[in-house]
Amino acid sequence: MRIFVILISMLLMAFSSMAQQQPSNYNYLIDPFSINPAMAGYEFDPIFNLSAKGSFQGMDGAPRSMFFSTHGKALSPKVGLGLNFFSDKIGVTSTNGVYGSYSYSLISKNKNSFTSWGFHPHVLSFGLRAGVSFFNENLRSLDIDDDPNFEKNISIVTPSVGLGIYYSKNKFFAGLSIPEILTIWEDQNLNLSRHLFLNSGYELILNPKSKIQLNSLIKMVKGSPLQIDGNAILELKDKIRLGLGYRSISYVNFMVGFEFINGLDFNYFYEIPLSSNVQKINFNNHEISLRYRLRR
Repeated sequence: MRIFVILISMLLMAFSSMAQQQPSNYNYLIDPFSINPAMAGYEFDPIFNLSAKGSFQGMDGAPRSMFFSTHGKALSPKVGLGLNFFSDKIGVTSTNGVYGSYSYSLISKNKNSFTSWGFHPHVLSFGLRAGVSFFNENLRSLDIDDDPNFEKNISIVTPSVGLGIYYSKNKFFAGLSIPEILTIWEDQNLNLSRHLFLNSGYELILNPKSKIQLNSLIKMVKGSPLQIDGNAILELKDKIRLGLGYRSISYVNFMVGFEFINGLDFNYFYEIPLSSNVQKINFNNHEISLRYRLRR
């Protein structure tokens, strides 16, 4: 309990610092490990997840993001290890990062972290994440000759560390994380900010073959409005998923997913801006993900 309290305190105190901007996506609905290192090895079987998000409006410089992660149990039933990679590009700015994660379960009442369909194991875990990000701005490609701010390109490497806590029992789960809690150094040319994620959910069992997962995400970023996601996903015996969600920055999303073969899932999200102000600067976005569970 003392360790748990200390970790919570560290997460909340660290929110006042700074870290790099992170792309916004729905990957956490498929695998929360993408935003919380405490999820490493949550399932006994190794997990591989690949996703991509972008727009097809044909405009140069439109946002493009790609994510890959893998994690699983290692060393002991209470220890999980994982790896994240992301690539994000908008305009002449690109960010690439790679991170390794370690998790330890303070509570793990299920030997292989798996219970009957529709229920979550009783787990309390904390996680650490460490890695490096590569930030680049190809400013010279803009051909602006009369402004000294655009005379040379920017290329910066920033190591960082993150923390996370995750709890689940029966039909409920909740996680608190700051994926990048510590940067070794910061550069005045970067607009840096810290992200805090509070993710929680509850599963409603409709009948032996169907359930609804209610999922929420609160995202706090220094200098930006509070972002709240709410999603409801209807799941039919782990084979077909239909979802609907709303993002408080005036987006609605639709989701469909299904299992290709044993252990391999495909998921598709379609995101639409609602307000006229958002539509002027953002587009309809498409996000796809492939998640593979290596059953042992």
